Amino acid sequence: MKDEQIYNEKIGKFYYMIIFKRLESRGVKYTRHTAGLKAFGRKLREIRKSKALSQEQLAWKADLELSQISRIERGVIGAGLSQVFTIAAALEISVKNLFDFELPEAEPED
Repeated sequence: MKDEQIYNEKIGKFYYMIIFKRLESRGVKYTRHTAGLKAFGRKLREIRKSKALSQEQLAWKADLELSQISRIERGVIGAGLSQVFTIAAALEISVKNLFDFELPEAEPED
């Protein structure tokens, strides 16, 4: 399973590189706000732990991959809106609770 995960992550990164190169050639710039992603992840982890849920339990309740929950909490990937709605429902909280944090003063990264 681990080799398959590594393979899929490498393939995913390859396709992202192709897509972003095409977008850049059209003048579209991809930005990533790492500090914001990490702050969101910390808030998600804080709420999950306050509900006494493991990452695995949350993943099961939200019908998401365990690795996705882990990567969101670490700020490695951003959660899409559908995932945010699903996670909030699984935690039995309002979506706004997931965004109740101070956004660090940082510029988005290229």
